[in-house]
Amino acid sequence: MSTTEPKKPETKTKPETDKPKRGRSPGYPSITLAAAIEKARKLWDSQRKHEAHIDASLKSLGYTTQSGDALRTIAAMKHYGLIEDSGSGDDRKIKLSESAQDILLLPENDPRKQRALEVAARAPAIHATLWERYGAHLPDDAAMIPFLVRDKGFNESVVGDVLGNYRSAFALAKLDKNADSSPDNEQENTRQETKPEGLEGKQLDARSAFTPMNPDAAIQEMPVLVGPGKVARIPFPMTEEDFDLFIGTLNLWKKKLVKKPDQPTPKVEGLPEL
Repeated sequence: MSTTEPKKPETKTKPETDKPKRGRSPGYPSITLAAAIEKARKLWDSQRKHEAHIDASLKSLGYTTQSGDALRTIAAMKHYGLIEDSGSGDDRKIKLSESAQDILLLPENDPRKQRALEVAARAPAIHATLWERYGAHLPDDAAMIPFLVRDKGFNESVVGDVLGNYRSAFALAKLDKNADSSPDNEQENTRQETKPEGLEGKQLDARSAFTPMNPDAAIQEMPVLVGPGKVARIPFPMTEEDFDLFIGTLNLWKKKLVKKPDQPTPKVEGLPEL
């Protein structure tokens, strides 16, 4: 008499695609600013301010191939604004930025060195975001992690590195000691805000901030409205480094410059609507 074993119920295995996928975090520097500066020093020792093929630059940094670690180091140095690159693939070339040269070569008491450090510390996009949100007084990591994970899309596995690198750059650049560079400080250290004569008590918009310029002058000034009746005058033409600093300053002023959806544009009598 034959017996047959009862069939075991089939168990369905979920395909790999059904597993929740962890999204990729936004870009951030994989090494500290201090480590990136030491890497920049090696480039200065080997190639000075000259452009070099990426393989030659990587060899100066101690890498034999374009490995993952090597490319992450180059990416981090670029995040901090310490290098510039041109070309792509096999034709990619690397050179030190003007900002990196200021950090490496200027004496400690030179204000340009301090300014370059501040710019480098806030150069990575996530560093600029954290600076704009928290300013010179950083809360505990526990208070910042939800913002990075929920609002900015970082994986929980990397937020420790993100915050660690930011705190390191924050301390190296002494951002908590330089009140003039705080996003809450209206007196930005690039140019002092001034109120044009004869406009006291009037609301201004960006069109009314511009005044006739002398076309023969070597240096012109571009007024930027940063508050009611307050204008920052930016000199131009400017160097590449000063332009980067200007863009960074505009990002710090963003909350004051960008109007809310329900906020009307201030009007000046006699000027047409935009």
